[in-house]
Amino acid sequence: MPEPELPPRPERPDCCAGGCATCVLDGYFEEVQKWEQQVEEILARHLDAQKEAAARNP
Repeated sequence: MPEPELPPRPERPDCCAGGCATCVLDGYFEEVQKWEQQVEEILARHLDAQKEAAARNP
């Protein structure tokens, strides 16, 4: 499974820094959290596979 790509950060002019209730950066940070979760899941599966392989081939 290929590693998921980090979401692109919004461009500076996309955020007005005005404290909007729904800021474009909020959506970006949510996407980054999802990305981090996906990467953690992939790493965990990889480690599990390595442990299984090591147990089969001591």
